[in-house]
Amino acid sequence: EINDSFGHEAGDRLIVAVARRMQETLRATDVVARFGGDEFAILQPNVKSNYDAEQLARRLLAALREPFDIGDNQVRVGASIGLAIGPGDSAEVEGLLRCADLALYRAKSSGRNCYMVFNAAMTEQAEQRRTTEQELRLAIERDELVVLYQPIVSIDGKKLMAVEALVRWKHPIRGMVPPSEFIPLAESRGLILPLGEYVLRRACRDACLFPGIRVAVNVSAIQFRHRNFVKMVEQTLAETGLDPTRLELELTEGVVVEDADEAENAMIELRAMGVRLALDDFGTGYSSLIYLRRFAFDKIKIDKSFLDAVETTGESAIIVHSVVHLGRALGLTVTAEGVETHEQHRFLQALGAHELQGFLFSRPAPLEDIIRICENDRQMPPPRPVLADGTQEPGAPIQLPLAGAA
Repeated sequence: EINDSFGHEAGDRLIVAVARRMQETLRATDVVARFGGDEFAILQPNVKSNYDAEQLARRLLAALREPFDIGDNQVRVGASIGLAIGPGDSAEVEGLLRCADLALYRAKSSGRNCYMVFNAAMTEQAEQRRTTEQELRLAIERDELVVLYQPIVSIDGKKLMAVEALVRWKHPIRGMVPPSEFIPLAESRGLILPLGEYVLRRACRDACLFPGIRVAVNVSAIQFRHRNFVKMVEQTLAETGLDPTRLELELTEGVVVEDADEAENAMIELRAMGVRLALDDFGTGYSSLIYLRRFAFDKIKIDKSFLDAVETTGESAIIVHSVVHLGRALGLTVTAEGVETHEQHRFLQALGAHELQGFLFSRPAPLEDIIRICENDRQMPPPRPVLADGTQEPGAPIQLPLAGAA
């Protein structure tokens, strides 16, 4: 970020300043080395216990939190630290570094700006991550993932307007692996690009089988910032034959915040093709009106967390009310996610939202169910609210059953 904002020379000067500050924090007998990039290693001899190493880690974190003056600019950085103690963790150089690296990984995944001490469980977890990564890579290559589609319905809940593509991984041994587990792994291990392309291609191909409605596909920040992303979308549409106006890409606010100029250029190209763009999870991130004014979104999606709290907190109801009216004033389609009760439905209907999505209307469903609804003039089965135990309220038999998915 420093390189992008102030140039590579500023980044180099920052690295030097960080190294000097680290040296000032160490004892005369300690050694600090730069491994490459922004990664350093410290050798601290004569450590009597973990306490000594942890004290040093705390001093380093405090020192690096203080701002740095780089030319005319003042910048702030953070640090993540992994600790390994020899010979208990390892008596070999490579082994000790590997243990420290595993602890560093845990510090980063725990929110950064902290330190973690290595323990044996980290090795087991790292091995499990490697195995899961290999299996996910093969699942993508062998077309073994499942893409389900959650209906997005009209404000009265009766008509299917669009579907959101959701990837699922049914592991042959572990069963359903939750997206919350394998998607972050894909992002951290360089698999999010092939995974994202896999979902986009499948969704576009399947959408050709249920004409008349849009298909929405989530796009991660890593995907969107890739230099070939727009070209990949264009090629996928050409190869599958899907009308670009039926594809909707869902972006989070973080996507446009990271590099606004590049994001804007990519969005202009996508809009020129006819692709629709939705701002997902609106209200949970930066939510600056600047982004709605500057970037050419067609839709905003109100995050589920606001609806969950609507019945208990007045603030959430006010926020939802404001977002709906803001969207309508800007000419944007407003979709509410996570609708689970008739009360939420009536509330959104009264406000004037355009579309609804949630378990009240349908869980994510297989392709066959979506095709069946489209063949029935896009008529949705009667909604059924979600009960406290996660099941749905019993009701009359649904004419067009939707298969649930974890």
